[in-house]
Amino acid sequence: SFDAALHRLRAMLRVSDAVRLSDGRLSLDRTRVWVDAWAFEALCRQDDSAAESAARLYRGTLLPNELDAPWSVSYREKLRNDFNRLICAQGSALESRCCYDDALSWYARGLETDDLVEAMYQGTMRCHLQLGRRADALAAFQRLRRTPSSKLRTSPSAESAALAARAEKQAVP
Repeated sequence: SFDAALHRLRAMLRVSDAVRLSDGRLSLDRTRVWVDAWAFEALCRQDDSAAESAARLYRGTLLPNELDAPWSVSYREKLRNDFNRLICAQGSALESRCCYDDALSWYARGLETDDLVEAMYQGTMRCHLQLGRRADALAAFQRLRRTPSSKLRTSPSAESAALAARAEKQAVP
């Protein structure tokens, strides 16, 4: 029955040598099959010019219907961490060039996908503060307090609290 299932899989893929059987293990031939997760990883290893393409490929949790499958957990977390690093790196680079609105777009994109990353909230708060939008900075802090805190039962870090305190003290125009 294994041979029949392998034959059906190869027929379904329409490329007979796309699936390899070696030492009792099945794998996809990377030279014959395109996989979005592999492409995402490759783009993440490139320079900043590939960041937009990489971010477009990441669609959120890998195999969301297989969350309990032990074989998928570590790879899912690796992709999630790669995405979060990409978002934070792009946001930070834009902040350093004083491109705060562009940085905010990256942080918002990241938070839409993973709202548990405190560094993205902090980046959002810093950008709003630089743009003189204290209410928006405080709103980001409130969202940070609600979202991760309720899901993970944690409190914002001292760095996040300091950014909120800075927003509260910032002069209203």
